[in-house]
Amino acid sequence: MKLLNVFSILLLIVSNSTLGQTTIFSENMGTPSGTTAISAHTFENSGTLTYSGTGDVRTSTASTGYTGASASGNVFITSTVGREFVISGINTTSYTSLVLSFGHFKSTTAGNNELVVEVSSDGTSYNPLTYSRATGSGTANWTLITASGVIPSVANLYIRFRQTSASVQFRIDDVKLEGTLSVGTPIINPSVTSLPTFGDVNTGSNSASQTFTVTGINLTDVVAVSASSDFEVSLDDSSFSSGFNLSQTGGSLDGEPVTIYVRYSPTVAGLNDGTITLSSTDADDKTVTVSGTGVIPTPELTVSTNTLPDFGNITVGEESTSQSFTVSGSLLTANALIVAPGDFVVSTNDVTFSSFLNLGQTGGNINGQPVTIYVRFQPSFTGATGGDIEISSTGATTQIVSLSGTGVDPIIGAPIAIDATDIQTNSFIANWEEVSGAASYRLDVSTSATFSSLVSGSTTVETFTAIGVVLQLLI
Repeated sequence: MKLLNVFSILLLIVSNSTLGQTTIFSENMGTPSGTTAISAHTFENSGTLTYSGTGDVRTSTASTGYTGASASGNVFITSTVGREFVISGINTTSYTSLVLSFGHFKSTTAGNNELVVEVSSDGTSYNPLTYSRATGSGTANWTLITASGVIPSVANLYIRFRQTSASVQFRIDDVKLEGTLSVGTPIINPSVTSLPTFGDVNTGSNSASQTFTVTGINLTDVVAVSASSDFEVSLDDSSFSSGFNLSQTGGSLDGEPVTIYVRYSPTVAGLNDGTITLSSTDADDKTVTVSGTGVIPTPELTVSTNTLPDFGNITVGEESTSQSFTVSGSLLTANALIVAPGDFVVSTNDVTFSSFLNLGQTGGNINGQPVTIYVRFQPSFTGATGGDIEISSTGATTQIVSLSGTGVDPIIGAPIAIDATDIQTNSFIANWEEVSGAASYRLDVSTSATFSSLVSGSTTVETFTAIGVVLQLLI
């Protein structure tokens, strides 16, 4: 009877230990259509966990011979030293007494544990787990392995199977990780501890958003999400604020994993290192570090061209047809001023022209932009001329549009002769109408109707005070 009681107590202890284990994840490797690279294969937990490595997934030599063998796809690791298979993204922070098991196949009877099994909390520094397989006749087969060693409770656990043999091939299937759930202590689990920098962001504007997710265990109260100065958070990537509360039911966040959107909205220039803080009653605060640099925005003016085609020959006192360009602005803090060089005029409607324009702006942009600017050439003198239209605004780099054209003399018609008067033997008064724009006149006198010869010593007296100018020619 005494022996029976001891046996009963021992059985009870083993049973309680077994009941305390919870499956954190199990992976049956899915069902590939053929030999498939790990990166291209859809695993049972793809989308939740991350899979990588230089092995491949196959359906040949399917798992068998142990309880729970899925007998479908398996990861094949050939006999090349360094080949590996890695599973990551496993959150074990709420578990203790972690245990890893997996289906294991070796291609030779001499093979043992040359396929190293390792765990890591950062994907860089790995610690080995231990296991051993029998060798000799009949051992080149599938078996279920339970590895020994310490598996850490971390937010992102890495499990790696790594080849160290050049003579034995291995296959892996039905990977399972179990642990004892820590009951009672509220835990907040953000998916990351930091976000990439938001970089340079203009003061007074908003960056693009970045995201992380959060889950909870054993929560007894809401989780408060708060952002430090100049950072904002949102649940929908639309309505942002400095913070809000996440509700929970039964110890877990409602709708978890909950996506948190974060953006940087600097109000001052300079580097800003901040945090997104997650807190809840009786739980350790968790933080996600964020950073960005506020920069003073630089006003900018842009023009569609920096040179207009030459206006060509235009008669002095007249004006050319219009040419045009467009102007726009961004982040402006003052109106845009447009100044034309001499003999050129500008307009916004191709009707009313002047040498100067003042374009208003709203919210940093020129009103109605892009605004078309019309330009005409009005030469006041003869010869080639040119210059630059200057477009300026406070703090912005001045833009120029180069212009050129040539002023030419007006075409003057021939004067209309009026009958001579006071005709004498050796003189007469020649009369003709004034020609507008004429600076002088030439009068030829000849005794030949064809003007084949001119009268020697001809002189003229010219008067320009009125139409019907009188000139006297003395012969």
